[in-house]
Amino acid sequence: MSTENTETLPPPDAITIHEIAFMHQIIQACAQRGAFKPDEFKDLGVLNDKLKALLDYAKKLEEAAKENEKVNDEKVNDEGSVTAESKK
Repeated sequence: MSTENTETLPPPDAITIHEIAFMHQIIQACAQRGAFKPDEFKDLGVLNDKLKALLDYAKKLEEAAKENEKVNDEKVNDEGSVTAESKK
């Protein structure tokens, strides 16, 4: 066993949504080029579906955040305290 204290190790870098999209694109390109064996299709399909679902979820979160921002801007404008123009 290692005597290293895991509390002092830095955490690994996070994977960004752009990197996840890139992984999805890699799978798509490799599949089109015939890079996978038939017995690998199932596992790659599962991974592909998970990546796609994660990308769809991230898109929905982004859209919801934009909608929230729009609603908040409208509320502030209705109260007359701050306008969208004055926030710029």
